[in-house]
Amino acid sequence: MSAVLLSSCPREGVSDEPTGRQEATPQGGRALNPQPQRVKAAALATHPFFDPVDRVQVNYEMLRARKLEGIGVNRACAPFGFSRESCRQILQRFRQEGLPGQFG
Repeated sequence: MSAVLLSSCPREGVSDEPTGRQEATPQGGRALNPQPQRVKAAALATHPFFDPVDRVQVNYEMLRARKLEGIGVNRACAPFGFSRESCRQILQRFRQEGLPGQFG
């Protein structure tokens, strides 16, 4: 895996400056989170591997947290910056298409 993909973004607020991950994101930018500042989940805000700009990673971590922690949709979606409806759509796409469905 390329070192540029593992670059971390600033943890004290999300910068508008491009990160290495933004430059290396596939799918013509569709995998970029348009509102990374809304992500408040602890892991995505503190661990250098996680990047709130990476939409696919944010989606996956939201679904993982909901499944592993057994919490409801409202409690699962808020820390990741999603509405209840967005969470439902993300889950539906994941069930139908798997991880590649998170790029669209």
